[in-house]
Amino acid sequence: MLGNLPYVEFGERGDGHHVNGDGNTRRHMRWLERRQRIHEQERIRERTRQRSSERISPPNGGEQSGRQAAASKNPIPAVLRLVKELQLMETDPPENTWARPKSMSNLLKWRAKIRGPEGSPYEGGVFELALNFPEAYPFEAPKMRFITPLYHCNVNGLGYICVDMLDEKLCWSPGLTVDKQLLSVSALLNDPEPLTAVNAEAAGLFFKDRERYDQLARSWTERHAMDVPWD
Repeated sequence: MLGNLPYVEFGERGDGHHVNGDGNTRRHMRWLERRQRIHEQERIRERTRQRSSERISPPNGGEQSGRQAAASKNPIPAVLRLVKELQLMETDPPENTWARPKSMSNLLKWRAKIRGPEGSPYEGGVFELALNFPEAYPFEAPKMRFITPLYHCNVNGLGYICVDMLDEKLCWSPGLTVDKQLLSVSALLNDPEPLTAVNAEAAGLFFKDRERYDQLARSWTERHAMDVPWD
């Protein structure tokens, strides 16, 4: 069982430490609470779409049909799915998130941005991420990392993120679209998980002196994330 392992390897996303017993229980409860918040945001967005009297259409119908035609000729299964997700991110993105392919010639590599959550040490900052999708997406999880440096116990020195949602052995599901992935990362900024830290120094400080942890996170935000353009 995973709960009996003192150490779990997370590949290129970094490694994380799990705590047995009550630690795992608390971690699971926090994960459920985060998922519930994401689902509630999804329900709000769905109700907003249903109340709208006009169906949202892509900003450029010719461009959109061109994407679909190009995708239909592409043998990689992930491409058709990513075309649909791009349309969603262009027409109805979650608040404070942005994501686009780096190039329309390669839909497997994306750039994304999230605004730091209000009330967190990251408030006011814009954080850029890189998303690399495997050819088997959505049946395999993407690899996601921060390009913008930030101080967080669940982000290692290369920017890779330790979050349950992206772990194929734990929580990954083909239903987790790009918008849900970004919402989950945004929630992690507001609600760190020190029990699965990939930055051991930050996790130790989180437990020992939370005020100092928040001060360092804020100083990194002011140094690296305040002048990042939104698009």
